[in-house]
Parts: sequence; C-alpha cells; structure tokens
Amino acid sequence: PQTEKLLDVNASMLMLYLDGFESLRLARYAERTEAVLGYVQQTLADSQDAGWAASQQEAPEYYAIVDAAMRAARPCPPVDRTLLAAPNAAMVSAALRAARVFEDDGLRDFALRSLERIVLDHYRPGAGVAHCIEKDVPVRGLLDDQVAVAIANLDAFDTTEDIVYQMMAEELARQMAQQSGSQQSSSQQQD
Repeated sequence: PQTEKLLDVNASMLMLYLDGFESLRLARYAERTEAVLGYVQQTLADSQDAGWAASQQEAPEYYAIVDAAMRAARPCPPVDRTLLAAPNAAMVSAALRAARVFEDDGLRDFALRSLERIVLDHYRPGAGVAHCIEKDVPVRGLLDDQVAVAIANLDAFDTTEDIVYQMMAEELARQMAQQSGSQQSSSQQQD
C-alpha cells in the first residue's frame, strides 16, 4: 500500500467515514473520522496561518513499525508544506462537515480560516485560483482547483450564511464558464 500521506486522500477518507457515521451511527466510523482528523490536524495543519500541507513523505519502513514507542523514537517522515488549492478546498469541505456533525467550533473556525487563506493567496480576479504558488510563480488553469474552491465556498456559505462565500463561488463559476466558452470558440476557429 501507498505510505505517502496525501491531503486529498485524507479529505476523501474523512468524507467516507462521515457518510458511514451519519448513515449508520456506528461508533467505529466516528472513531475512524476522529483518527483521520487527528492525523491531519497534528501533522498536516498549519496551526498558525491555517491550511494544510500537501503530504507527508512516503516512508514504508517507518510505517511498518507496529510498536508505537519504537516508532516514536524515530524521526517522522518530512512533510511537504506546499499549499495546494484543490486538496485544501476538499479538506475545508470535509472539515466543515465534521465540525457540524461533531459540533466542533474550533475545527469549523480553522476550516474557514483555511479557505480564506487559499482564496487570498491563490485567487486573482479574472485569472481564477492557482493550483499552487511555487517560488512566487502561480501555477494556474486547472479546472479541479476552480471547482473544489467553489464547492468549499458553497459549503462555507451553508455553514455561515455569509454571502461573501456565495459570491466567491458564483465568481469562480462565471470564470469557468467564460474560459470554457473562449476555449470552444478557439477550437472552432482552428477547425
């Protein structure tokens, strides 16, 4: 199995465990949800500025150590602190849902701060959301980033009823439609 710990995989797992818990009300799904959240918040979260790191490096030999004390004695695998838009947006959505289910205002506030950081750092009017910013150069143009950040903003609006989140989602939807329209007319001209 893959031993690299990816933020987007953890966000997906969190949503699945929340689905299981909300549908079946089985304690084991709540426990798994809390375990994923615990890992993400302790290892990947930026507690000072909000947001989550992209991943923790693959280390099969480290994760193969079953004894917790022996594992604790070894250095943890390094964390890639790159702030990726779509994985962070997915984690925002999952964290907002978990905060609602478990009535955790601290998690809710952290998720909202994380979304605001992504938007402030990665969004530019007319250019959409950057996937990441490497060496002060934004990597832009991925549909996944636009959609995930728009969905996270809708989830934030559902949570807070703050119209700013709805407006941001609408702005991203308009930009996606404009880009799609300009790409279609460009391809028709080439034909």
